[in-house]
Amino acid sequence: MARIWLARFAKPWIAGWLSLSAAWLLHEIVTFGFQYGFLTRKREVLFFQYPSGLAEIVVVALVMSWVAAVPLALACLVLRQSRPRLPVLGVIWLILCMWGYSATASGYREHFGATWLWHEPFVELMWSPWLTPLATLLGLLPFLRIIRKP
Repeated sequence: MARIWLARFAKPWIAGWLSLSAAWLLHEIVTFGFQYGFLTRKREVLFFQYPSGLAEIVVVALVMSWVAAVPLALACLVLRQSRPRLPVLGVIWLILCMWGYSATASGYREHFGATWLWHEPFVELMWSPWLTPLATLLGLLPFLRIIRKP
C-alpha cells in the first residue's frame, strides 16, 4: 500500500520538480545572462560582486523547485479523482512558478535598488511580454501532460 502512495506521489513530484526548474532556469539565464550580462560577464562590476555563477543558479533552482514540488505532489494526491484536477493543479503550478520568479529576481535586488517592495524586482527586472509567458508555458504544458492521468 505504501508503495502505491509513493508511486502516486513520485510522478507528480518529479514532473513538478523538473518543469519548475526548467521554467526558472530558462527565464533567469535569458534575463540575467543575456539581458543584463551577469552570467556572460559583460556587466561592468568586479568578479566577486556578481550575484552568482551559473553553477550556483542551477543548484539553487533545482533545490527551490525540489521543495516547491512537494505541495504540488500533495495536491495531486488529494485531487486524484477530482474533476477540476488539471485546472487546479495548473493554477498551483503557476503560483509556485511566480513565487520562484519573484524569489530569483529578489536575489539581484542590491544590484539595482534595495528599496523595492517584494514584487518590484520581478516586475522591473524579469518581466518580459514574450519571455515570461514562453518560459512559463514551456514548464507548465509538459507538467500537465505528464500528470493528466492519475
